[in-house]
Amino acid sequence: MDMGTAVAWIQFGIWIIAIALWIGRITRGESHMPLALKKLFSSNGLIGTVVVLGLVMSGISLYLSYSLNAMPKLITVNISTYAPQYPSPLRIVSDQTFKDQDVPLDGYIYQRCKFINVCFLYDGSSYEIQNSTVTNNWKVCVKDQRLSNYSDLMDGLKMFSPKIEHTSRVVVNR
Repeated sequence: MDMGTAVAWIQFGIWIIAIALWIGRITRGESHMPLALKKLFSSNGLIGTVVVLGLVMSGISLYLSYSLNAMPKLITVNISTYAPQYPSPLRIVSDQTFKDQDVPLDGYIYQRCKFINVCFLYDGSSYEIQNSTVTNNWKVCVKDQRLSNYSDLMDGLKMFSPKIEHTSRVVVNR
């Protein structure tokens, strides 16, 4: 949880407590205010309006904080990787639906396919996904420990966050 979300939750809690105390004072008839504050705030209704408005704004803040960080339910994918080259020609799979299963990436070209709650099996070779949709909970599964370590590093650095554009570069040994 990032700092903004923690602050929004604390603010939300404070507003809930303020509303509970304000309603309690109103129902007990103890909503007397010092004369200076009575002049500043002409009624308890104004205070209630401010408290409710603050609560609504806190709720909106929490919603935006979570919705911006949430993984989208549906994405359209266009990606290709040709290096390192797959040992045999890439096999084309078109207009198929894959649901609740492991889907191998290496050596395949997926065109206009639907992937629902899948685990993409990736071993580091060539593949292509074009004009295909991915929905629900998907993940990339790898056997190679180097790829797993890279994924852990990117996740630890928050590079997979929707707010951060991920770029990479190829390092060529000379």
